[in-house]
Amino acid sequence: KFESKEYSGRVSYYKFEQVCKKFGVNLEDFMLSSREEGLKVKEQIPKPIIGIRPELFRITLENVHHLDIHSAHMAGVAKAFPELRPAIQYCYDYRKKHPIYKDILTHSWGYFQSRFSPVYYRLSHLSKAGLENVIREVNRLSNELEKTGHMVIGHNTDGIWYMGEVYHGENEGKNLGQWENDYHCIKFRAKSPGCYEYIDDKGKYNPVLRGRIALDEEKPRDQWQWGDIFTSEKQNFYKLTANGLLVPDWGVDF
Repeated sequence: KFESKEYSGRVSYYKFEQVCKKFGVNLEDFMLSSREEGLKVKEQIPKPIIGIRPELFRITLENVHHLDIHSAHMAGVAKAFPELRPAIQYCYDYRKKHPIYKDILTHSWGYFQSRFSPVYYRLSHLSKAGLENVIREVNRLSNELEKTGHMVIGHNTDGIWYMGEVYHGENEGKNLGQWENDYHCIKFRAKSPGCYEYIDDKGKYNPVLRGRIALDEEKPRDQWQWGDIFTSEKQNFYKLTANGLLVPDWGVDF
């Protein structure tokens, strides 16, 4: 039964534990011997790759795309711990029929390093393996993009924003751990690593920013327009042309 629109980390962990038992796997068998050992591993978990190239802030870019790795963190867990792959694959396969399985995948990965019962940090090595795999794949794809003449604009953990023709390459597909291009943008502009806006190939404006700004109190974000993420700042922008020149962006269509 799916009684909640979204599971918490703890509930997601218990649900994933139940799925593991379907395949004869006891998740507790993977736990480290002590809380202290788990905490030590947790402290070694690397930081995800997040950010946008600062030299591109406030510059309007065209022909921008985003690629995303499917269930990247748990795909890394499956690669490092093959015994867990059937349970992870099961959740991945059912995530569209029952979207709650997507929460089970994402929230369980986070809960593996939790200080709370019944984990007490003792599955931190699963979280660590998952994120390390994400970082390797993001770095590999970024290098391939650069080698093929694309400009990498930035990263958002398990995704990459890039400029140029649509990229196709190794490990592209719909399966667990594979990647696909999921967004195509007519225009893209960033204010900061966590604040950017784009107009997609359907003509829809999309503002992306963490937290809230004063404009949130005036109107919902689906009513915002191009440039609204900069409402509190002087409008002084440039655009990058196809031949690599920076020219003033007066806000007109191009």
